[in-house]
Amino acid sequence: MKLRTSIGWALVALSSLGLSTTACDDAISVPVGTGGAGGAAGTGGAGGGDGECEAPLSACDALCVDTRYDPAHCGACDAACPDGAACLDGTCTKGPKADGEHCASDDECYGGVCLKEEDFGLAQGMCTTVCNLGLGIDCPDPDRVCSESDGVCLKLCTKGGGECPNDASECVTSEDSPNEGFCLSTCTKNADCPALGKCNVETGRCEPPEDCANKDDDDDDGFTDCEDDECSSTAACKAAIETACTAPKTATDGFAGSTSQGSMLFFGSCTGFGAKEEILRFTAGNADAVVRISVDSTKDLGFYVRSTCDDAASERTCTDMADPSSPEKGYLFASAGKSYDLFVDGFDQTQSGAYTLGLATLMTSLEVEPNNATPTANITSGATSGVVGAITKNDVDVFAVTVPSAGILTVQTTNGTSSVCDTGKGGIDTEVEILDTNGAKSLAKEDDISAGLFAPPNFCTLVGVELPAAGTYYVRIAASQEYCKDCTFDYAAAVEFKPAP
Repeated sequence: MKLRTSIGWALVALSSLGLSTTACDDAISVPVGTGGAGGAAGTGGAGGGDGECEAPLSACDALCVDTRYDPAHCGACDAACPDGAACLDGTCTKGPKADGEHCASDDECYGGVCLKEEDFGLAQGMCTTVCNLGLGIDCPDPDRVCSESDGVCLKLCTKGGGECPNDASECVTSEDSPNEGFCLSTCTKNADCPALGKCNVETGRCEPPEDCANKDDDDDDGFTDCEDDECSSTAACKAAIETACTAPKTATDGFAGSTSQGSMLFFGSCTGFGAKEEILRFTAGNADAVVRISVDSTKDLGFYVRSTCDDAASERTCTDMADPSSPEKGYLFASAGKSYDLFVDGFDQTQSGAYTLGLATLMTSLEVEPNNATPTANITSGATSGVVGAITKNDVDVFAVTVPSAGILTVQTTNGTSSVCDTGKGGIDTEVEILDTNGAKSLAKEDDISAGLFAPPNFCTLVGVELPAAGTYYVRIAASQEYCKDCTFDYAAAVEFKPAP
């Protein structure tokens, strides 16, 4: 195993366990100016034999060394520490525990450093030794490697090879090196984390449990208080959620609201993690239709819609686009007479404030089969409209759109009567193409919405094109030919036209 080239993926493992790979409060480092282990050349000055070393360095064997940290000159020149022992504050460490074993304090460890559970998330702490390759201080044993960014030594191991201290640490490997790794103290259950109290079984890291009422993300999982699944089922959170859902404000076009005084009880699939939200409710009209929703704010706000306020699984759509300077805009297929809960939510805890809501029902046409080619294309109700259809295996739907002038035509698919934009949840995966006035030439073609911000898979589609003149153009909607060729689903689409200036 090549020690120096393998360190990159070791730091990934360290990061997942709470060990920083950049300078931070928890990072361990050896002071600059330290001489090399075993008498290697120092970097703090030259001419040590002439007494020219600058404090805190001392002249030892014609070298400038730091007797506080040099194991070859620990506390005084030529006062070498035993093999494997570290030098900290001029004293050779004498703890009985080897690197990788559990610990609660530095003096327990032979290497002189304990990576404590409460500081680093390593289950029951882990002994290690300091190192600094830039200053010539390497790990004392050949079976250890220096994590250069953290300044600590890690024991090398083979998966299942038994090199790690029994019941103290395990061999953590990576995808790039599945058989060889580093001994790290990890957890599999809460009892492994006596200091912090909770084991994150996905990362093997210890963390504090979520406090359900302090407005902080205590376990650093992106969810705060009642948003966190540790808290959402508690009596207090259930009561707060029920109260919030009892009397939401009424959503109207032009509604001026603010999330600043909102609750922190809910989150959507693409926004609202630890942020305040305001809940609005609207009821669809007398016919099924595509509804356009927009949120305009100087803050980075997004929105999501649920058919049942307190049920995250009932989410119908979620929008938080990549550019927070532009209004958020999304679409919803609304069933006739049904009420929906609209959550205006911040991107994160720092984003809350005023917003203006846009809410418009588009004239919506239902598809009429057959409509799989331009001669049988369904005529939409106008250049700004909605269409609703269903895709079966190998099916294609074609709609004719008449525009009054040159301009930009956009088409965005969204959920149907029951589907969402995620095939993993029994949803939809569309492919949309805009064709010329002859229905023969492709002007634009897209699969998926690519402007989302770290949202879960969004397999609806957004496509737009600049049209050169007035006329009747065609929109072709099908299942994704690359990812969902044989899928069957219902869908809705918003067809909107903006005239050229």
